[in-house]
Amino acid sequence: MPFDHRALSTRYRPKETMAILPRGVPALPPNADWRVSALHRFISDLNGSLGHKLDEICAQLDLGITASHIARLFRQQVGLGFREFHKLTRLRHAAHQLRNTSLLVKEITAELGYRSPADFHRQFKQMFGMTPRRFRAVQRPRAPIPRLSA
Repeated sequence: MPFDHRALSTRYRPKETMAILPRGVPALPPNADWRVSALHRFISDLNGSLGHKLDEICAQLDLGITASHIARLFRQQVGLGFREFHKLTRLRHAAHQLRNTSLLVKEITAELGYRSPADFHRQFKQMFGMTPRRFRAVQRPRAPIPRLSA
């Protein structure tokens, strides 16, 4: 069954947002082509911060096929195009960084290779239905407020 990426582009309420993150990026089928597995692993290991073109990745991984061929195989077996998978992986990692680190949004933006903070904000808001700053405020656990004794 192919992955339904349209479910990710709808807006979620804050509690539902984190529920989708573990399942946000589709897994490979057990019988996936080794070249698709290599590309999937490569993108996942880098948390989506590629900075490469697909033809350069094919050469680096020594896949022995063209970029268009691996893109076609990837879509058939993963159910999501290479660019979409790359985008979801980056945004998922960004959400993880926002939730678990104190890095500035612009630092996360640069780490993941976005061209500009505005581009990152637009894509993040499109996927999660809120800005990165709002996401961090909603998702971060807050320390309890100490009680004043009388």
